[in-house]
Amino acid sequence: MNVLVVNDFTWDNFAEVSRRINCKCIDPLHRINYFYGKHMKYISNICNQNMFQLFRRTLSKDNLYENIREALNYTKFCIIFHNFIEYNTIASFIIDICKLNEIPYFVFSEHVPNFFYNGEYITDKKFKTFVRPIEFIPKCISFEMSDDVIIFEDSKSLKDLEKVKIKLKERYSDIEYEKTKKSIVYLEDSRRTKTMIKELNYIDYMSSRKKWIKDIVPRA
Repeated sequence: MNVLVVNDFTWDNFAEVSRRINCKCIDPLHRINYFYGKHMKYISNICNQNMFQLFRRTLSKDNLYENIREALNYTKFCIIFHNFIEYNTIASFIIDICKLNEIPYFVFSEHVPNFFYNGEYITDKKFKTFVRPIEFIPKCISFEMSDDVIIFEDSKSLKDLEKVKIKLKERYSDIEYEKTKKSIVYLEDSRRTKTMIKELNYIDYMSSRKKWIKDIVPRA
């Protein structure tokens, strides 16, 4: 089952993330979904430490609606690390979508000691007690994209997956070309090869013949 994780652009408290994304709280059979960005390496390390399968999702300007809808279609619940100081960003946007589509979501903030569950602040129960009874309910995700929503941190961090694939193919083609160019080229054609084989066979024959004659002819 999928769990979508998002965070503020400025979030840097990954010790808190590690407290929440671990096998004591979340079933290790669940798959963590996370959008590509500058924090991917931290999420990847946390998933590796807890043996979670990480599904890296892309956000493309050309298919933004579909990217987000696909990420949420098979999501059991969302975990959002949000300090309530960034608005119209991916974290606050996912909260709005979860509310609209009744997807269970948790919000963790550095400003409060506990957490929010579906918008309600929880003080007397642990995170894992809420996670375990959640059941996955298939939904047809609906939402409207607002022009003022800031999905991408900056233009430098945005990578178009299709362009990356094309660049990789081009790079591999260059590598193969360089290997071919530097490899040993045998100029002999098949006719020359056959002639060489015959010559080698003749040399072997003469060597064996001389040895045979030497063995049978008595020494003086």
